[in-house]
Amino acid sequence: MLTIPNNCRSSELSVFPRNWDKAGASIKSDWKIQFYFFDPLHKKQYPRGKYCQIKGGMNRLKSLQERREAVKIFLAEIKQLLEQGYNPITKNTIAPIETECSIEPTMPFIKALRKVREKMDVTPNCRRDLLSVIKFTEAAAIQLKINTIAICEIRRKHIKILMNQLAKTKKTWTANTYNYYRAHLSMLFKELLEFEAVELNPVKDLSKMKTVKKIRTVLSEEECIIIDDYTRLKHFRFNLLIHIFFHSGARTSEIFRVKGEHVNLQKQTVKYLILKGKQFIEVERPIKNIVLPLWKEAMEGCGPGDFVFGKGLRPAPIGIDPSQAGRRWKRHIKGKDKQGKDKIKEGLTITADWYSLKHLNTTKTVDALNDADAAKMNAHTSTAMVAQVYDINHDRRQNDRLKKLDHKFGA
Repeated sequence: MLTIPNNCRSSELSVFPRNWDKAGASIKSDWKIQFYFFDPLHKKQYPRGKYCQIKGGMNRLKSLQERREAVKIFLAEIKQLLEQGYNPITKNTIAPIETECSIEPTMPFIKALRKVREKMDVTPNCRRDLLSVIKFTEAAAIQLKINTIAICEIRRKHIKILMNQLAKTKKTWTANTYNYYRAHLSMLFKELLEFEAVELNPVKDLSKMKTVKKIRTVLSEEECIIIDDYTRLKHFRFNLLIHIFFHSGARTSEIFRVKGEHVNLQKQTVKYLILKGKQFIEVERPIKNIVLPLWKEAMEGCGPGDFVFGKGLRPAPIGIDPSQAGRRWKRHIKGKDKQGKDKIKEGLTITADWYSLKHLNTTKTVDALNDADAAKMNAHTSTAMVAQVYDINHDRRQNDRLKKLDHKFGA
């Protein structure tokens, strides 16, 4: 494939006879240069591209050497014309439409993924995740020797063999990992589709792998007390974050976006920015009476434009990566180092993860109030997410109700 501007593409230029530049080439028959040219605007007329052949008077040359030299000149000139925007279908030359975000269909596969990622309007965390997926996908594509295929030529079969290769080469590869890669690659191709770099999303129809939904490990009352005592003594700012996050109903990323101007201690409210699709929506949540003193402490020295939890989990004009919360939890509460190995000297050995705080708070809210109030606290539009994901006692309550049924069969 040749790199052609204006969303067009061309096959490589070929010469007949094939041995034109080798010993034994004959000038008894006509020589010609041939290629296929594809323009998406004329797809209906030429679904497989227009077949083009050029002789250009070269057959009037009776010397083998002269004809070879003529072919070399024609090849260079034709390639240059195509790259300048010449269209053999319309017979017109249209100057390349160059934009900052243009992605040509003939751009190599991995290069196109990297470029479209730069143009996507996603959160920093998602951008980082996409980069990681591209990095490992590139390694697998190089091993399979498909990394330079034009992005427009990538089909579902290519994604399938890439997934199989990743399963062989990555240290950990589960059904969840497969689905994670599938989702992120699909995001990239969906964006490429909008840039008209591809005509279909080859990942969309790739089946998901079935996963086992495991019962979440939750914190016991005793563990909550241990964590509270330990962090209050050893990591006080982290202790503040744990309490505030636990009672907030917010996601981690939402907590780390909170600035001084979003907090109204007098009214006991906090405005959170929630990312829904590609749009931020502002919601207001209450500050519970029980956690108000800790909010006041966290807000000391916090200006209107400062992040409440900046560097060192203190008020600062520059925010930090929300993943720091999970990393601190892993190091101090689970007693694991960056590689996930035991490092008991630096922390506790509790198995529940950081997000178990959100699950526990939602469950306690349902116990005390109801599903609707828990959904309101978490800024969910329905109670479905509460019941299906966050309320860890939902099934137990249902089972308890079923146990009490006393209808009989017969007398």
